[in-house]
Amino acid sequence: RSSRDGGRSQSVGRFQFSMIASENSAAGPTIAVLLCIDVEPDEREVDPHAQVDWVGFEHAVELVDRLRPTIETATGRPVRMSWFLRLDPQITHVYGHPGWAADHYRQQFDALASMGDEFGIHLHPWKWDHERSRWMQDFADQSWVSYCVESAFAAFEQAFGSACRSFRFGDRWMNDETMALIDRLGATSDSTIEPGQAGTETPDVYIGTFPDYSHVPTYPYRPSRQDFRSPLPEPTRDLIVIPINSAPAEWATTPPRGEIALGSPGAVYEGSLD
Repeated sequence: RSSRDGGRSQSVGRFQFSMIASENSAAGPTIAVLLCIDVEPDEREVDPHAQVDWVGFEHAVELVDRLRPTIETATGRPVRMSWFLRLDPQITHVYGHPGWAADHYRQQFDALASMGDEFGIHLHPWKWDHERSRWMQDFADQSWVSYCVESAFAAFEQAFGSACRSFRFGDRWMNDETMALIDRLGATSDSTIEPGQAGTETPDVYIGTFPDYSHVPTYPYRPSRQDFRSPLPEPTRDLIVIPINSAPAEWATTPPRGEIALGSPGAVYEGSLD
C-alpha cells in the first residue's frame, strides 16, 4: 500500500519483520522471524466510488512466492508468513462488504493457507466525513473503535470459517479498552506496538491521541489489564503482545549484523520491499 513517507507509493505492500531469539543450539541461538504483511488498499484515503484492486497485495504474493523457497533452503525450515487483512467499515463503504478482499483474492488466500500461512486482522478506524467529503480516522470515539473491531472479527470468521487469532491495529494505535476487547473476541496475539515510538507520523486527518511506547518491552509479553504497555506479573491471560520494533526504511536497507544483531533480538525492518 502507500507508505508513510510523504505519499511516495510503494508497489509491493508493507512488510514488518520481528526477530526474536527463541532457542539455543550448538551453532548459536535460533532467531525466530515474524513477517507481518498488511493486506489493504494501495492508497490510504481511497476513492469512495472506485473499487480498485489491491495491487500492492498482488505484488506481495508474487514476491513471497519467489522468496519462500530461497528462505526455506537457507534456513532448512518451513517458511510461513502472516497476512493481516483490512475488514473494517472503510472497506465496507467502498467495496460493499468487509470481506471483499477475502472473496476477490480467494485463490491467492487458498494457496497461502495451503502453505500454512497465518491470517489476521489489520484495522483502521476510518470514517467518511460527509461535510468535508474526505476520510478521517476516529481514535477518540471508543464506541466507534469497538464497532470497527467487532465487525472486523465477525467478517473474518465469515470469510475464513474460523475465529481470528492475530490482530494488528493501524498506525501503531492501541488502548486498554481495545486490547481487552480483542482478548475477549479470541485473539491470542497482537503485533501493533512499536517500542520506542511516540505520537504518530500519519499524514491523515484524525481525532484522538496516540500512545507513548518509549518504555515498552522489545520482547513478547502478556499485557497488563491496567496498562497494555506493561507486562503482567503473572501470565493470567492468553493474549500475547509481540512488539514490532521499527526504524526508517532508509536505515533498514542495511540491517544490523554480527554482535549488534545478536544483542538486539527485537531488531526489526519495517518498510516496503522492491
